[in-house]
Amino acid sequence: MSYATRADIEAIYGARFLETLVPNDVDMDTAVARAITAAGAMIDPYLRKRYVLPITVATPAILQQCAIDIACWQLAPAADR
Repeated sequence: MSYATRADIEAIYGARFLETLVPNDVDMDTAVARAITAAGAMIDPYLRKRYVLPITVATPAILQQCAIDIACWQLAPAADR
């Protein structure tokens, strides 16, 4: 499940922020989509212990922010982590 979107990231940090994380020779859409998917994959095991997935209500703001933070961490160059 996707807890955030590229638009969510851009709404908080701006579109230029993603440009600082993704190298020029990497497709931005693909990189962001993979990072968001990876964030969901990291979050789901924790939620699964307590909730039935997929979550059928609107994504809580704190969960969305965690997904955004994890996705941005995934996109950051390894030297910057």
